Amino acid sequence: MTLLLEQYMSLGGEIFYNHTFESFDQSNCEASFENNEKYTLSHLVACDGIRSSIREQFFTLNQQPRYSGYSAWRGIGKSNLQNIHFALGPGSHIVSYPINNEGDVSFVACTKEAYEFTESWKEEGSYNDLLDDFSIYDPKIFPVIEDSMKLYKWGIYIRPPLKSMIAHNLTLVGDAAHPMVPFLGQGACMAIEDAYAFGILCKITNCDFAKVQKTYDSIRSKRTKSIQRMSMMQGKIYHLKNPIMVAARNAVMRYTNVPGNDLKKIHQYDADEAIQVALFSEKHALGFSPADQD
Repeated sequence: MTLLLEQYMSLGGEIFYNHTFESFDQSNCEASFENNEKYTLSHLVACDGIRSSIREQFFTLNQQPRYSGYSAWRGIGKSNLQNIHFALGPGSHIVSYPINNEGDVSFVACTKEAYEFTESWKEEGSYNDLLDDFSIYDPKIFPVIEDSMKLYKWGIYIRPPLKSMIAHNLTLVGDAAHPMVPFLGQGACMAIEDAYAFGILCKITNCDFAKVQKTYDSIRSKRTKSIQRMSMMQGKIYHLKNPIMVAARNAVMRYTNVPGNDLKKIHQYDADEAIQVALFSEKHALGFSPADQD
């Protein structure tokens, strides 16, 4: 994060603190904030999360985030765990992983439940409630939680995929465009890819935002929708209850490379290549020959 910030600032980027977004005048491309500041922009990229007010106003009116059916716990404790550890059970799973060399282990524990828990990363929970939610597991599966360490529980919410991530002088990035369940660990990755692709396209086109948006939407919508579907399916696979299906899943995970290959395909995505392919396709559609790429 520090490297990104330093690079951004070295390129002349600015960060305005104490600015709570209030409204956007799309006709004049003017953003207003609660501190009475207003800014006229060339283009607005909105990355204001799953409850994006920009999405609500300009993309999907009266379409609120909906509960996915999953809730999750997170916390940090002490353990001698050296590698990532998965525990799968009917309607739940637990992922634990070391975060330093001092015995600190972070865990995320997800459960399928009908109760629509609060969508907040700041909602504190108790250790006893955690054990109640995961009573089918041996309590020792969790790292040792010290009294000073806080535990958090939140409901996982989603929104239906958008037909388009762009609208005139507006572009959506990250959870504002495509919130997803976290079972492939790709939510933040998709936001970073979005931002990278948009930035590279701005550079290539010299900030011709009409061209930027067209290409951005064509490459990012397809990929993010695919990851959304795959993430939801992964949750279903993790939480299988049928004994025969569970045995088949466990055999695939234990004795084949299928899960690793699926993740490898996701991780091997090359945003630069996707951009070049899209730009070439657009030029070809306009009558350019392959030689014109040079």
